[in-house]
Amino acid sequence: MTPPWVKLKTIHVSNSLKENTHVSFKFKVGPLWISWRLTRKDFINNQQFCDEQVKGPFKTWFHRHVFKQNNRKATVLEDRIEYQLPFSPVLDYCLSPYINGKLQRIFHYRHDVLKRDLVTNNQGVDVKPMRILIAGASGLIGSALKNFLTTQGHHVVELSHAPRKGAYYWNPEDGNLDTKILEDVDAVVNLAGAPISKVWTKKNRDIIYKSRILSTKLLAEKIAKTKKPPRVLINASGINIYGVSRTERLHEGSKLGQDGFLTELCKDWEAATEPAKKAGTRVVLLRNGLVLSPAGGALGKMMPAFKFAMGGRLGSGHQAISWVTIDDVVDIIYFCILHPSIQGPVNTSAPHRITNFRFKQAIAKKINRPAWLPVPAFVLRLIFGQMAEETILSDLKVQPQKLLAEGFTFRYPRIEQALNHILE
Repeated sequence: MTPPWVKLKTIHVSNSLKENTHVSFKFKVGPLWISWRLTRKDFINNQQFCDEQVKGPFKTWFHRHVFKQNNRKATVLEDRIEYQLPFSPVLDYCLSPYINGKLQRIFHYRHDVLKRDLVTNNQGVDVKPMRILIAGASGLIGSALKNFLTTQGHHVVELSHAPRKGAYYWNPEDGNLDTKILEDVDAVVNLAGAPISKVWTKKNRDIIYKSRILSTKLLAEKIAKTKKPPRVLINASGINIYGVSRTERLHEGSKLGQDGFLTELCKDWEAATEPAKKAGTRVVLLRNGLVLSPAGGALGKMMPAFKFAMGGRLGSGHQAISWVTIDDVVDIIYFCILHPSIQGPVNTSAPHRITNFRFKQAIAKKINRPAWLPVPAFVLRLIFGQMAEETILSDLKVQPQKLLAEGFTFRYPRIEQALNHILE
């Protein structure tokens, strides 16, 4: 529930909520990283507890979490914050309005996420704790998915290319993956792949291609050899499978594209799941649109330009952007895991797409900056080459037809709602 605009590194979190357990992390203020350590105390009948600062930037800090039952048999959550700044009352007088505003925005975000997470979990499906394997759990989508699943009571099994605590090692290039890891796993979510936001030299294209095809092929083949295979494989690809630019609205049954590096990549990416499908595992092929989060991805790279009033249109500005918030991507993955009727291609994009020009204007308005300095298409092609043509300048009007038919409800179906949520 940490807002994406808060730069935070977790150092230690206790595995349980008990008296005198500790939480420590670092957060960024300007160019500085500040350490903060809290202890949990004052537990009262499972109705409240307090996070008290042991060491940190405040003179005193008390965050009391209070849970109340109202007459509708629902739980009301209250966050009560009391703090003092060093050198009070001078700093209190000068900085309290600024800090209070920051806290209000943070807790508005937290409460919004919490309520919507509870709605997502209460979908009329009897959900038992599951073991869910994630390849690519350290990425933008993977880390958000892992946090969501663990707070819903599921056990996440991680695969990592580098040996590290809490994850299983695998190496798709040499076929290194122990089949036993897949035993007793209910679902596999494959989000592995090298970033595409780099100039596509031959070397970079090879890295982008192999990181997706080899990892997917290895997972699918190992699933096929597992005595008790996972019930479902969720495999991420992209809407680029439909081509570079199309005039018609695109749904899951639309003809695939015939041009472009990403188009061919996505075709091969989806085809690599075939061994798992033949073994009887339900396969869902996510076709992701532009995933919005200021914590990373395309939007994260755009934000510095917007803050300096340089977020103008790219190219003509008329090209369609099929976008989706990271919160909705996580919900979609969970929805696909829980609903056996969903299989095959699934367009992962919001139902209301926008043009590049309107997208830029909407961001500029939300952060109160002018959207100046348009960048002509020829400049983008000159700098980024083929990557610009297939990503920044692509024009694809994608509809999430299958999700809507299955009854999925988007948290943020319109760009204004999305930006209100993810931008401070």
